[in-house]
Amino acid sequence: MGTFIAALRKSKGMTQQEMADHLNVSNRTISKWECGEGYPEITMVPVIADLFDVTSDEILRGSRQTQVEHSEKQSKQSEKQVLYLLDKSVLSFKNKAYLSILVNLIGFIMLITISYGFYAPIIAVGITWLLLASSIVFLIVHVNQLIPSFENTLPYVDKINHLNKQALGIYRLTHISLSLSLWIMVLSLPFVFIRSQEIRASVVAFDVFLSLIPFLLIVFFILKGIIKYFVDQKLAQQTVWTSLLILDKRHSSLFKRFVLVGVVLMILMFITQVFISQNLSNLDTISFDTTEAFDNYLESYEQYEQALQIAIEQDALLVDIHRYDELHHRDQLVHIKQNIASDETTVFYRIREFDQVVLIDRENKIVKYIDYPLYSRRLNLVNRVFLTSYHIIPLLLMGFYYYFKRQLYR
Repeated sequence: MGTFIAALRKSKGMTQQEMADHLNVSNRTISKWECGEGYPEITMVPVIADLFDVTSDEILRGSRQTQVEHSEKQSKQSEKQVLYLLDKSVLSFKNKAYLSILVNLIGFIMLITISYGFYAPIIAVGITWLLLASSIVFLIVHVNQLIPSFENTLPYVDKINHLNKQALGIYRLTHISLSLSLWIMVLSLPFVFIRSQEIRASVVAFDVFLSLIPFLLIVFFILKGIIKYFVDQKLAQQTVWTSLLILDKRHSSLFKRFVLVGVVLMILMFITQVFISQNLSNLDTISFDTTEAFDNYLESYEQYEQALQIAIEQDALLVDIHRYDELHHRDQLVHIKQNIASDETTVFYRIREFDQVVLIDRENKIVKYIDYPLYSRRLNLVNRVFLTSYHIIPLLLMGFYYYFKRQLYR
């Protein structure tokens, strides 16, 4: 190829510098081509062919078709050159795709760091979306630059399997990078919409953010499905992606099955969580052996209810007596004392035993109550177990899905 390019340049009476100026490269690059120390990018081949009024096929084969009857050896050499140029372009694209993935990860780190480190979620989301948009545009531009390389390679290469393998690698990297960008965008939504209206420098609580991840996954897969539909319509117009789309139909069937299994499992888990939470609130019972004991308890309870009503009407400071006794930190004690504005301020100590009463059966001398601290501990434990399951099950499903997907593309 290099010798043929040199001959074409000399036949046109051009210097290496003049040729370099036409192609927007350096004269050193032209010298490497002609000495066989390098090859032009495959996207540059049609430009060189137009410059010297020859075909791209003649540039790649290194001779005029009308003058030389090519042997099988020359054909294999030209195919080798084409594959070399293609592999070089694909390798360059893969490096850029890895860079795009890195930018996505940096965007996610910025989102978490600025939101929880500086309590500026709006600024964090803005910076993150700017990085993600740059990553997406950067990747799409280079994909569009690489597609003509495959289209120009098809007429000169018999190794279709090699082309499919390279195209599959590009498809995977592009899919990973764009999916990661979309996922981080979806993850950033709670930082915008879940904020305190009264406090400007507020951010969604981290435990709330984690609890929303299963629902954000559903939003992610819906948006991904919509985008994928339009991308497939675009790829269908490119010849080189035809075999990938055949595989992709099988992949779509696999994807739908896993999504269906995930949705069914999520619904069953949610129903189970609601059922268990409802049964945690069973009422405990206090039984009295004598009428006198029951009447004494009832009298104390009624006196407490009256006193509580009066305290509320007088805007008294209500303090849970158990919580008050458990305060050990000096600053918390000072905080309670500061709430007592003057000596005239009334402090009413609430009694948890009476606050937990929900039913008094006078006929059977029974009092039913809910042990709220115990109920709260049990409910928190149940919620944590199911919250963990909501995260683990989607991750397991995604792991199995990508395993079977990899087997499918082999």
